[in-house]
Amino acid sequence: MEASRAKRLALLFLIVAVGAALRLFRIDAQSAWYDELLSVSQSARSLTDLLRSLTTADIHPPLHHLILGAWYKVAGFGAMEARLVSVIFGTFSIPLLYLLARRFTDSATSLCAAFLLAVSQIAVYFSQEARPYILVQFLSLAAALAFLDFIRNPNLRDSTLFALAGAGLLYTHYYSVWVLLALGLYWLVVRRRAAVAGFGRMCMVAVVIGVIYSPWLLLLNQSGGLNPQRGVLRSIHPSQMARASSPLAALNRFNSAKFGSIEDRTSAPAALVGFALFTAPAAAALWQAMRTGSGGAILGWLLAGVPVLAAVVVGFFGVVFNYRHYSFASAGYYLAVAIGWRLCFPNRAMRLLWLAAVLVVSGLALKGIYTAPTKPDYREGFLPLANHYQPGDCVTGQPRIWQKLVHYAWEVYYGERGTLRLVPLDQLPSVPAECGRLWLVWDRTWWMNRTSNGEQRVKDTIARMAGEYWVAQRHDHPAIQLHLLERKP
Repeated sequence: MEASRAKRLALLFLIVAVGAALRLFRIDAQSAWYDELLSVSQSARSLTDLLRSLTTADIHPPLHHLILGAWYKVAGFGAMEARLVSVIFGTFSIPLLYLLARRFTDSATSLCAAFLLAVSQIAVYFSQEARPYILVQFLSLAAALAFLDFIRNPNLRDSTLFALAGAGLLYTHYYSVWVLLALGLYWLVVRRRAAVAGFGRMCMVAVVIGVIYSPWLLLLNQSGGLNPQRGVLRSIHPSQMARASSPLAALNRFNSAKFGSIEDRTSAPAALVGFALFTAPAAAALWQAMRTGSGGAILGWLLAGVPVLAAVVVGFFGVVFNYRHYSFASAGYYLAVAIGWRLCFPNRAMRLLWLAAVLVVSGLALKGIYTAPTKPDYREGFLPLANHYQPGDCVTGQPRIWQKLVHYAWEVYYGERGTLRLVPLDQLPSVPAECGRLWLVWDRTWWMNRTSNGEQRVKDTIARMAGEYWVAQRHDHPAIQLHLLERKP
């Protein structure tokens, strides 16, 4: 018995080590994109400035930013340092999924679930990004474990742990509320078979979570963060809305079926392979669970399906939607897949063959993460500005939204060279007299330029200033274009 337990622990340690290595490999190969730049830079600000920004500009809950701020005091400031936080939470999610699976199934199946999360394309991808999604994944697994303890033995300790985990989710990302909804639905499904101390205790914990979260909602309301015109419920561009195909795209990403890039469309052969390897066993596990009342596959599908479907539904009503918003749900899906693996492949040879096939598919998908650029290279793009920037230079950004973001890229990668003096684009061609030279920075990425006339606007801006300024330097980069304008003699 002891030898068997030691073997299981050794295998789990090996899986976790592999997962950590995959998350650390080439972690700094790509520049931080502008969402990451916001997280990295804002987290280094004072608490007052951070909360002001998170309630009026970049509307997000504060927990991930607060963790980053504390981490900087240990590891130092920078994009890679911030990404290491995601690596840590992504790595520790692997044993948490193992523990969650053990509540329902044997150790071999639990190790399979941990293995699937360790080599998952979407899990590795977001474990290398300085955003809160992997923290949501970690907390969702912790909340699920605490919730299972709570419904079996609703004492003060378990109630408190679940309330803290639930509040932590809400303080990390708004879409994490769907995790709590999934857990509530699970309770409704299994309430006749679980030792629950009544509906009142469940409501009491929900009230405690609400009380813990209420200060943030009050702060949001006071600052206008809930204003539909500019807050978390604001109207969005159609490219940020959900589509009818979004759930299918979610399955393809959970199935590691994006061989070229995680941003690419999934080819039909890759989708079929993913469905055969992952979705078919998970569906078989759910079918079996509905017949026998086994809770593992039901919980797994709820943890995966509710966030995806909810994100799609609210996306149809104009709330910002992106596959990032359900990326954390992949862990629950792998719980159902692992249980289906045990069910569909009765002998050891078939199970090992399936694991080998999953490893091949995941390897192809992970190669896409490490080799396909998915983020604009602001680090390299801003290098000419860093090399030629002089005291007294001023900077303006195009398009308008970039005016609020351009300094974040500078702060993260070149902030030690000084602070940028920003000039609003609306003020041009009038330039403050103290600006000896003017840098015009145009972000060329498609999400910044949703219309096709971005380059023409840059040319028009330069033309309006031709009376007093001439273009001394021009630097072209796939991410940004730089023009240095100097006053004419």
